[in-house]
Amino acid sequence: MDKEIKDIVDKYKDDNELKKFSNKYYSEFVYSEPIKTKQDMNKATMGLDATLNYFDEFEKLSNDDIEVMERRVAEYELAVFKLLNNIDETTEYTAYDLRMLTEHISQYYKQLESLNKKERTLESQIGYNF
Repeated sequence: MDKEIKDIVDKYKDDNELKKFSNKYYSEFVYSEPIKTKQDMNKATMGLDATLNYFDEFEKLSNDDIEVMERRVAEYELAVFKLLNNIDETTEYTAYDLRMLTEHISQYYKQLESLNKKERTLESQIGYNF
């Protein structure tokens, strides 16, 4: 692992500010299965982007809708931290890639914050309630 990647891993590996939702919903999560390929990471990103874009279309959201989005962000956080915790097992990621993945977490927080400001309804947009 080169020095720049090591510095990024050291900086973010235990950064609880980037684990806002994973600590809330998955506090007992164990990093047992590493993210090894960019394809694995892309799956996590595409699912989250699709969820946020879906809910962005509605004028009103329920608390259940917000929780669904928070859980999707949590899953992305976990994927990033799985990668950071197992970076020695892959050579696909550059320092730039890792910086972008961690920066995306902050961008997702901003998107969530924006969606969280929408008017509330009791009826979920996902068609079922928890």
